[in-house]
Amino acid sequence: MRTPAAESYVVVAGDFLSGIAAAANVSLDSLIATNGWPDGSVHVIYPGDVIALPAGATQPSPKTPTTVTPTSAGTPVASTTITSPTDAVVGGYREVTGDALLSLQADGATHTIDNPLQNGVYDAESYNVSSDGSSIEFHLARFFEDEACRATLPTDSAGTIDESDCYGGKSDLTKTAVVRLSIISDAPIILTTGDYRYVQVTAAEFARLLLGNPPAADAPEWFTYARYWGALVEIDNGTVLRANQRPTS
Repeated sequence: MRTPAAESYVVVAGDFLSGIAAAANVSLDSLIATNGWPDGSVHVIYPGDVIALPAGATQPSPKTPTTVTPTSAGTPVASTTITSPTDAVVGGYREVTGDALLSLQADGATHTIDNPLQNGVYDAESYNVSSDGSSIEFHLARFFEDEACRATLPTDSAGTIDESDCYGGKSDLTKTAVVRLSIISDAPIILTTGDYRYVQVTAAEFARLLLGNPPAADAPEWFTYARYWGALVEIDNGTVLRANQRPTS
């Protein structure tokens, strides 16, 4: 990586324009104007890019890896330092088949929320980029569908079950957890466009899309990002190994 001059900055994995501007103590508008980007705040940057800093800017400090700290009912259940390569890049688009997707257990449910979290596949009721932009936060809960869901429903006096609560599946929110995936992680994220086509992207690219940025230059021409609130997440020793969106009704 090239060493930037005092008036420039070399982009690293996980950088966002607003974050660079804040770290340099300048406004986003002035950063855009200095570099003459016609697409403004949605301009795509890549690790290794050298961008100009406005006059009087402070040189941003280099990023360092963050940690994954799952919590359950407000109690820490694990803390594992991510050792993923720091040269992870945005984009990384690769079309994959549905066979690459994570799936529920044979009984139609995800793993229970234990303390600490056991290795396995969990449902993320929601996910978002952390307030500091360093990670993606997955909010986990146990998920049931089909027979596994019906088994959780109470019967009435006639012994019948109202299955309407299971349309689209059902989550148990009595015990939840949060896991954080560093945007410099090389854990694969699989996205679906809703027409049974799937692409794998980097964690950094997933974070960009969640923040409303357009797909990176290596995205397929047909790809349009569609956000689904459900996701399946694979955990190993408290660390997110991979994740994929799960359309929900």
